[in-house]
Amino acid sequence: MWFFVLDHWKLPAFIVVIVVGWLLFRWRKPDTRGAMQEVQDELDIIRAGAVARDMEIQIGTEQTVQQVKAKYAAKTMALDATQMLKVKELEDDPIALARYLERLTRG
Repeated sequence: MWFFVLDHWKLPAFIVVIVVGWLLFRWRKPDTRGAMQEVQDELDIIRAGAVARDMEIQIGTEQTVQQVKAKYAAKTMALDATQMLKVKELEDDPIALARYLERLTRG
């Protein structure tokens, strides 16, 4: 038995490393919910832009901007001066406006 271990020491060492590694890392669970939530938030922002694009095609830019502002009216009440300035700049682009306001609601 000992001669086998002395001749093939790499196999028991490999098994010991695997067991110790498993014992050390089994307690640590990765935080995948945080990463998945970030991805979901980004997908919601993209979807908001797509909805605004569809509305712009169907009803026009002016009405789309009004619809987007109405959807995010509660959030726009709490914006600071720099964010309001950005909203004013994006009034000509309802898709970018929808994405920006959706990002603000997520953040």
